[in-house]
Amino acid sequence: ASLAVLCHSEISHPTSDKIYGKYIELSMNLTILLKDTNIDEAKIHELSKDMVSNDGNEDKIQKILDKFMASLPEDQQKDFGRLYLDKEKLDYITRKVHRVLGYYLTRHQIQRLRDVLDTKFKQGATRPELVEAMVEELTKDVKREKAVKAIELTMKDLKMFNKKNPGLIEKVEVLFGHALVPEYM
Repeated sequence: ASLAVLCHSEISHPTSDKIYGKYIELSMNLTILLKDTNIDEAKIHELSKDMVSNDGNEDKIQKILDKFMASLPEDQQKDFGRLYLDKEKLDYITRKVHRVLGYYLTRHQIQRLRDVLDTKFKQGATRPELVEAMVEELTKDVKREKAVKAIELTMKDLKMFNKKNPGLIEKVEVLFGHALVPEYM
């Protein structure tokens, strides 16, 4: 017994132990999660191995998951999608959106996008529908930003106009004030 421990410690490497630990954890979690389905346990272990082998590359993992899903019969695809893949895809898309848009958007905007993604995903939206929902959500901010910028530019123009023509803006305001008085008063 001590010889086996000695041999294991000689060939053991922290990185390989960590990878093996990830494989065992993922494999066990998937096996437990999918235990009530007809998905072959050997396929689950193979999927776990492929996912851990590409641990640093989320895009490859998504391709592996898509390929695995396509290889399953239709009833098993529904089970796998419902129990694992749908949540994994949502997490992946959310992380990607956060990473990509984090440079351009505020935390509040990103949180709103996450909420929209989560809501649409739960409604069963397709990928193009998810993108469209995100575009619609972002368009709200863009319109508001354009409006704010237009107002700021207008204010700047009015300040410059007022410097060139002192008192003219006040006269126009008085005229508009009288013109906008309701008739019933």
